[in-house]
Amino acid sequence: MTTTIKNDIFISDERGTDFLLSKNLTQSRLEKPNRFSLISRNASFLLEVDMIKKQVAWNKGKKLSPIHRENLSISHMGQIAWNKGKKMPYTEARRLYDKRQRGVSKPKPKNFSDTMRKVNPPRQRKKLSTGYILIYKPNYLGSRKGKINKGFIQEHRYILGMFLGRVLTKNEIVHHLNGNKKDNRIENLILCKNNSEHTHMHHKMNDLIYDLIKRGKVYYNGKNFIYN
Repeated sequence: MTTTIKNDIFISDERGTDFLLSKNLTQSRLEKPNRFSLISRNASFLLEVDMIKKQVAWNKGKKLSPIHRENLSISHMGQIAWNKGKKMPYTEARRLYDKRQRGVSKPKPKNFSDTMRKVNPPRQRKKLSTGYILIYKPNYLGSRKGKINKGFIQEHRYILGMFLGRVLTKNEIVHHLNGNKKDNRIENLILCKNNSEHTHMHHKMNDLIYDLIKRGKVYYNGKNFIYN
């Protein structure tokens, strides 16, 4: 395609490359593409990209019917996944990445746990797997200071400590008379000086149960696995 603009000739070849050819034969040469010709050539491409972006997918907002879903599940039934049994290749870049990440821990800011306590306040009461009840008393001297269950204390220790007007020592153990760890009434709690005294009390209770069974006052219900 040839176009005459004043004293120059504008030529476009089959590949779409634009050139300017001067009319003066003594100075005739092929020059670099004109910036205006490049803009006009890219305009059509940009217009097509813009139109593609504005297009809406044909299946947008549509849902498959139950029958269609069932047919798809049946059609794929028994097929083996293309990646079954295959492993991701362990490349050199992957090995170096693992080496950099090994043993690297992100530092936490100071007072991180206290900040998280303010953002996500803990539940005031929760149950342990051992059956004991924990209550949240962060200002109580006997509450836990470690990272696990920080600010919590066992409910039976808190109730008996408040009744005695002091904090229980680590060696002191609270015993439940009826054996129910959830029953933390003050009349159901007995303070033991140490673990040996607490164990001795359990043995005495077992001896009492055996004595009642011999007398016929208590019998074992094998159906419900309880003593009646």
